Amino acid sequence: MNSYLELSKFIEHHTLDSDSVGTCRFSAFVDYESAIRGVTTDTNITIMRHSIKDGNVELEEQANMDADSYHLDLSAKFQQYGFFKNSGKLQISGYSQNMGGDYTVTIFPKT
Repeated sequence: MNSYLELSKFIEHHTLDSDSVGTCRFSAFVDYESAIRGVTTDTNITIMRHSIKDGNVELEEQANMDADSYHLDLSAKFQQYGFFKNSGKLQISGYSQNMGGDYTVTIFPKT
């Protein structure tokens, strides 16, 4: 699966606005699951579609989802992205010993 293509499909499906360099910012519902912790919350999302940061997805830190406990800066280089057209959700999967192994971040924009 090509993570960059999946990210493009997600942006196009939701017609997410971007600035002049391709950065998308929006609010979303997030479901973050791993073997040792999980959270369902809403937060602000930034998607980079330019320069060396192309494919980066940044989740804004929340009281119940902080940078000490969760990976909040995700990258198409290191995680796998999948877009599910039927649900409109973007799913990001990765592996980290800090997360207890496999983890999944599911993102759905607020309307």
